Amino acid sequence: MTEITPRYIDVAEVAKLVRQSFKREFPDIGFSVRSSRYAGGASVSVKWKEGPPVSAVEAVVRQYAGSRPDGDYSPRSVNHYLRPDGQAMVAYNPASHSIGASEPEGEDNLALALLMPSDVELVHFGADFVLCYREPSDAEVAEMEQRSEEARANRDPDELPF
Repeated sequence: MTEITPRYIDVAEVAKLVRQSFKREFPDIGFSVRSSRYAGGASVSVKWKEGPPVSAVEAVVRQYAGSRPDGDYSPRSVNHYLRPDGQAMVAYNPASHSIGASEPEGEDNLALALLMPSDVELVHFGADFVLCYREPSDAEVAEMEQRSEEARANRDPDELPF
């Protein structure tokens, strides 16, 4: 099988793909999606208030990260298959040999290229990471403040505050 060079997708285009995925998965939630370039890389930051937990959003956007952290926290490149509708799946995520690697087994789906429809493309996303930040709603902040006040009021005065 001949080696195919994946098409590079710029971080701004990755941010557009992330926005598309939110319209599919969370159509009623407003997300702020921003791309950033910096020395040595690029990333997409996602922020929202109220709605799904961070883990649910990360499960959707993780597919758009062009690298994964290695055991020494240095990024390793990941290639993906990209469908015309913007959905992606890992094509090649090399195994790591570093101690403490987050994915020591890696993932290799390159052999699936022969089974992929002709409109699926091998790509490399230009965002090293997609970072997710959920801001608490005003109601959640008020509830946390109320719990804190109740805990303070019910605390034994002789007990250390920490």
